Amino acid sequence: KICFGIPFGPCRTGVTGSGRRPDICVIYDRPDDPRFVIVEVKRTANERYVSDSIYKVFGYLYDFAALWTERQPDPRSVLLIPEGVSLVSGRTYPETAIVSGDNRAALADALRAAIL
Repeated sequence: KICFGIPFGPCRTGVTGSGRRPDICVIYDRPDDPRFVIVEVKRTANERYVSDSIYKVFGYLYDFAALWTERQPDPRSVLLIPEGVSLVSGRTYPETAIVSGDNRAALADALRAAIL
């Protein structure tokens, strides 16, 4: 299930209270363990705005921590910016993956890591 910019309530039961909402929520209802990932999309490469967006994503991680089980792999969120970011070779994704829109393979890898 994919939810675009709507409050969490309609996407998932048991989550209340926050007016903040990510751009995209991906919910993969696996029979053994449901997976959930937040995707925040920015259309600017302005360093200040991107930096603020990282803190915004950290706020989502805190606000909606009840959605993740201990078995949920990282990343739990993806921040998509226009360009200029890549994962250092050989590293795994941290809790928040920051990927460039000009690298669709990296976006696919981050989402795959989060839900599979």
